[in-house]
This record gives sequence, structure tokens and C-alpha cells, in this order.
Amino acid sequence: MKSFRKRHFLFLSYFLFFLFAVFTVFVVNGVFLQLDRYVNNYIPYFSTDIFYFISLVIANLFLPLFVIIILLFVYFLIQKRRRDIFLLLASFSGLIASELIFKPIFRVPCPQTYYKSIVDTSAVIIHQFALKETCYPSGHVTSYVVFFGCLAYLAYRYIKKTWLRYTIFIVSGSILILVGPSRLYLHYHWLSDVIAAYILGFGLLSMIVYLFSKKTKHILK
Repeated sequence: MKSFRKRHFLFLSYFLFFLFAVFTVFVVNGVFLQLDRYVNNYIPYFSTDIFYFISLVIANLFLPLFVIIILLFVYFLIQKRRRDIFLLLASFSGLIASELIFKPIFRVPCPQTYYKSIVDTSAVIIHQFALKETCYPSGHVTSYVVFFGCLAYLAYRYIKKTWLRYTIFIVSGSILILVGPSRLYLHYHWLSDVIAAYILGFGLLSMIVYLFSKKTKHILK
């Protein structure tokens, strides 16, 4: 963090939170509605089996994420690394912010293709709940940005082996890049949902890095 001082992450988080607020005002007032519909209608022209497969894989990473979280939690607990346990808990902030705070507040409807897919593929018992689902901002994008960003940050702090550190960087970065397009490709979100989620996610991640950054020795050699 030498070249990018700690306080810069604080300023970056403030800027991104402000940008998210401004962007949200535009979304609520329907400024991006035509663009959202255009993108949603244009995506089927890029429909291929490989894109669909990748999108499904990205969409269903929550079980592997849960396993990673449990393993890291046990490791930090054994090592009595309380600070990193709190960081791990902070990595849930993206999921909490999107699903429990902003979606219930703004209640922006999902694309009709999302609701249709729920009706076509899900059990009848969950239709009444799924059809009330709102999509702003994308919970997948926000939570993935924060969690995989925290994972990359932990790798930066603790892993000395260059190849392992950069492997984690590449995997985490690839998921961050692909999760947004995958939500659009599956017609689960509008473009504005995804953009807002990236802004919010990186804002939360910047705040977490600011709060937890300090000089730390590499411990995984």
C-alpha cells in the first residue's frame, strides 16, 4: 500500500458512495430505462452454449464461497487472528447492503424475462416469493466484488509465494469481471442494476481496505 496511501481508499469509498447515490437518483427516475431495455433485448443475439455455461457457473458460486469462508474462519480462529475474522465478516457487507437494505428500499422490478424464467423453471410454491423479487442493485455483483476483493486483499497481505498470490489475483479478478455480464446474459438484471452494484461493491471494498489496512508480515510462505 506504499504508493497508494491508506487515506486514498477512504476518499475513494466516499466518492463511490456519492456516485452510487447520484446514479440511484437517475435510476429511480427512469433515466436509464430505455438503455436497459435495449441492452436486455440485444443480448439474445450473442446467445451461445459456452456463454450460457460460464454464466451459470458464475451464478452458482455461493456454495464454494461458503466453503472458502468456513475454511478461512476456522484458520483465523485457530491462529487467533481476530482482526482478520472481522475482515471476513465485513466481506458480507455487499450481500447485506444489496439484499437487506437497498433492494427493499428502492424496489426496482427485474426484467420480465427473469420472472418468466422463475415461473418456467421453479416449483410453484416459490413463485409467490420470487415474483416479488427486486433487482437494484445486483446482489451477486455487489457481494462478489466485496468478497473476492477481500480475498485478493488477504492474499496481498499474507501470501509470500508470488505464483500463488497472482493466481488468487487472476481468479478473483476474472470472477469480478465476468459476474456483471453473466447477470445480464441470464436476463436476471438490467444494465443499471449491474453498474450500480459495481459502484457500491467497490465503494464498500475500499472502505474495508481502509479500515483493515496495516503493515503485516507475510505468513503463508
